Amino acid sequence: MPAGPGLAEPPQDCNDPAKARACAQQLHAQASHASQQLASGVQAATALVKELKKDIPSIADRAAEIENQLGAVDINAHVTALDTHAKDAKLTDATEALEIYKSLDDVAKLVDQAKAVQAKRQEIQQICTTSCRAPGAFCMDARSGEPLCDGLEPDVYSLVDSLSPKDKLIVRVFGEAALKDKVKLSVSFLRSADRLFEKDAAATGAKAATAPTIVLLAEQVAEIPEDTSITSLKIRYELAAVDPGSAIDESYAVSIDQGQYYLEFGALFPIVVNGSRRVVQTTLPGTGGERRLSVQEDWSVNPSIVLNVFPGGRRRGVISSFQDMRCATTFGDLLGVQAGVDLDLGQPFDRVFLGGVLEPVAGLSFNAGLALIQQEYLPSGHAENMILAEGDSLTPVRRYTPRFYFGATLTLDIVNTAATATTSFVGKLTR
Repeated sequence: MPAGPGLAEPPQDCNDPAKARACAQQLHAQASHASQQLASGVQAATALVKELKKDIPSIADRAAEIENQLGAVDINAHVTALDTHAKDAKLTDATEALEIYKSLDDVAKLVDQAKAVQAKRQEIQQICTTSCRAPGAFCMDARSGEPLCDGLEPDVYSLVDSLSPKDKLIVRVFGEAALKDKVKLSVSFLRSADRLFEKDAAATGAKAATAPTIVLLAEQVAEIPEDTSITSLKIRYELAAVDPGSAIDESYAVSIDQGQYYLEFGALFPIVVNGSRRVVQTTLPGTGGERRLSVQEDWSVNPSIVLNVFPGGRRRGVISSFQDMRCATTFGDLLGVQAGVDLDLGQPFDRVFLGGVLEPVAGLSFNAGLALIQQEYLPSGHAENMILAEGDSLTPVRRYTPRFYFGATLTLDIVNTAATATTSFVGKLTR
């Protein structure tokens, strides 16, 4: 058994029953001599791992494990137990004394492991400083698939929230060289419809263990194209099983900021409550041409041209307003106002529409508001059911009347939305 720091090698003849007591006495003497140094090492290592367990995840897990093991150590109890064996005049078997001494040696090794964890932390710090600084880079831990630099201060290593066209992101994986053939890293672009049906990949398996040396295992460079249909970048990391249950399948997504638009033209198909109103002159039979006056009102559908305005801005390329939900962007995509006129451009202002917009998907919105419609009214001095004599003429008066409307608006985006969603959905079904 190799000796740990502060502990000498045990005697070679401890298996001889005649020398068992002498062996125990020597083990006690060596343990007593090293106990103060070992206790100081345990104290220092405990303080060190307490700090390290607040650090980056790949370091914190191992530091917490070492802290728990050090917390169970009682050096004085081990030395006292060895003293008991050393004073036993009838001792013929030193096996138990050797086991106690080995336990002290294991404590010394834990102290060394705490120092190794600190060294790894310094190595990761150096890697992060030189190779992982955001927004142009993102580094992952090969053992866990988690961000390598998570927890380091200042926080300049986190995966960026969003990228823009022409941006570049370099994704790197660091870990032991022995994992090189088990690592798989890929980046891909997702369109809005893909995100509607995409399921988040879940990581499985064990967390990171202490690595002797950290090297670059994989690297991918993603250059964001100028394609407004692309809404996010997907990073997928896979690690084949090294030990039972240690396989990793981890995914990250970065939204692509394609900018916003604030105006869109569309065709409104409104249902107007009592949108049709006309004066009717009904000839009375057997009267020689007399006419009865009446007014007829009914609901109407009046296709119109509208301009939708989104004060908060709609994201370009995004199909669903509920994609990557955040308060400002979701309400910006979803809510707007509209103004429109009659589709009959010969008399466009016969009908004027002012209302609200609720657009859950690009190209299709639901609307409600106030319509100002020119409608027919009886002129002054006339009333419903009045009889006009033969030869009398009547010209209805036209004036704007406010009416409530509700309906739907379609824009050209609906074509792309339907095509993209259909293609993506069929693709999911055929996989």
